[in-house]
Amino acid sequence: MATFRPHDHVWHKGISLALPCVTENRAVTATVADGLSWVLMFETALTNVSGAPLAFGSPTTTGRAALAAPPLLPAVLSS
Repeated sequence: MATFRPHDHVWHKGISLALPCVTENRAVTATVADGLSWVLMFETALTNVSGAPLAFGSPTTTGRAALAAPPLLPAVLSS
């Protein structure tokens, strides 16, 4: 289903030998809408199998200052 995460990927926290915390079910369907178009549907369902609440976040959502690119300096280009 994906280059980096196959359809049977085991979701876990930490090292790959850890117990799974989430199972995922994916579906992709394509149908013809009319003679000129079609509909591509992606569906996914995640189920918590850890037996405990899951917390999702990132360093930014837990207080780290947001990262931003440095401001662009004006430049004069000439031939």
